[in-house]
Amino acid sequence: MKNRVLCLFCLFWGCISMASSQGLNSIFRRLDEAIDNRPKYISEKEKVLDEMRSRASYASGKEKFDLYVNLFNEYRVFKADSAFHYGVLCEELAKEHNNKEELQCSQILKAVSLGILGMYNEARVLLDSLSSIYPSNRVLYYTTLTDVISWQSEFVNNQDVKQEYIKQSEMYRDSLVAVTDNKLFRNHNQAIRLVRSDVKQAKVLSLSTFKSLPENHDSVRYVTNELAIIYRMEEKRDSCEYYYALSAISDMEHGVREHSSLINLTIMLYEDGDIDRAYKYMNQCFADASDCNATLRTLEMSKMMPQILEAYQKKNRANQRILSAISLIMLLLALVIAVDWLRIHRYSRKLRAAQKDILVINDNLKRANEKLERSLQKEKTIRMNLEESNCIKDTYLANYMRDCSCFIDKLDNYRKSLQQLAMRNNTEKLFDAIRSTEFIDKEIDNFYKGFDETFLSVFPTFVEEFNKLLTPESRIVPSGPKRLTTELRIFALIRLGITDSNDIASFLRYSVKTIYNYRTKVRNQALGNRNELEEKLKEIGIETEETNS
Repeated sequence: MKNRVLCLFCLFWGCISMASSQGLNSIFRRLDEAIDNRPKYISEKEKVLDEMRSRASYASGKEKFDLYVNLFNEYRVFKADSAFHYGVLCEELAKEHNNKEELQCSQILKAVSLGILGMYNEARVLLDSLSSIYPSNRVLYYTTLTDVISWQSEFVNNQDVKQEYIKQSEMYRDSLVAVTDNKLFRNHNQAIRLVRSDVKQAKVLSLSTFKSLPENHDSVRYVTNELAIIYRMEEKRDSCEYYYALSAISDMEHGVREHSSLINLTIMLYEDGDIDRAYKYMNQCFADASDCNATLRTLEMSKMMPQILEAYQKKNRANQRILSAISLIMLLLALVIAVDWLRIHRYSRKLRAAQKDILVINDNLKRANEKLERSLQKEKTIRMNLEESNCIKDTYLANYMRDCSCFIDKLDNYRKSLQQLAMRNNTEKLFDAIRSTEFIDKEIDNFYKGFDETFLSVFPTFVEEFNKLLTPESRIVPSGPKRLTTELRIFALIRLGITDSNDIASFLRYSVKTIYNYRTKVRNQALGNRNELEEKLKEIGIETEETNS
């Protein structure tokens, strides 16, 4: 029983591990794609910045100041030098307007730039020199103080001093939470504040904030980075790497160059032994830090870069040794193959001679098979023609005998009616009856009707298949079901094998010229070669007969 429980536990744990591994591989593939598409995202970011600069060049007053602030915020994570430049422009514009509130805002922005450039002491001095912070600048002021002190703590080796910096940062973050009206911003900073005192509550708050954000929201990179830190504190390595990767993807897609998530993920992947991916991510981090001129990130990269580079080179050397060994094995295999090839070449000459004899025999067999196939095809065609002829003969013979019997009865009745007129000496009606063609016309119409019905019973798809041989605008529509038009009767007779125009004219009681004109007119409306129309006509009904047989 204990063994079964242990096996089930191992199986359950294995499934969880496999699912977790697949989730990490999936998110890493997304991150790799985002890094590969990095030039496109940077280009899109530069287009947005160009448009903002263009708008700022035409603006004036408060609108121009606000546009400069927006440009500063965009450049602070893209290019620190340019951010500093727009901070200076904000300061000059505020002095020009003699606006103390805007001047204070521009000085805080200047402190942010100094912090990104690594000038933390200068940033602190500038921030400490400010007094009576305007309400509109409080969120920016406390955010900047919190960030600068956090960055400063990264470069302190003395743990007591570091803890003092952390306490100051948390104190200002409390002030920041108190003055902000933005729920998302407040929840995020509250979660950061709770990380050291109540990790579970910080995790609940961060997850709730993350789930409320759209997938492509700019704040995703902040919230997921904080979640990664929380999971790292809980020693859940896979979850930590997952959220670091999500944060890095957001950084890549939003054109952010000043980032930490990818750096932390790179270090973890190096520790996991994923050297190739760690080396790729390290190069991207170093390129972004250099392009942004972010001092803190450059120093972080410089610390771990030699270790990753050494591990990458070591792995390459090991791969080179394996490749050399494989090359030697391949050379030995090539020698063995060469010896075998010479041996096979001797046998192949004998085989070629035998193959020539076989080819001759095969050619003879092929010709004999083709001859036999042609004979069978001819036999099949003859059999089909005979079956078709027998079918037509039986159908028409039965109808002919029935029609003849009916016609004899009709002639006898007609004779009796004339005889009665003669016996009554009603010569006037007698001559009227003799001169009238009504009887003949009616019998001719019955004759054609019988012909149409008989023919369509033998070839039920004749009209449809015949119309497929004509252009769409020239297709013939019968006057009614089981009836044919004059053109269709002409080609129905041709299908039955009556091809002479004289015979057709006699049958249909038209002149030979009229029949010729009908045939010419329909041939001119044929699809493809007009001279092949009547040959194709003779194939109508054959496929149906083959299927029935």
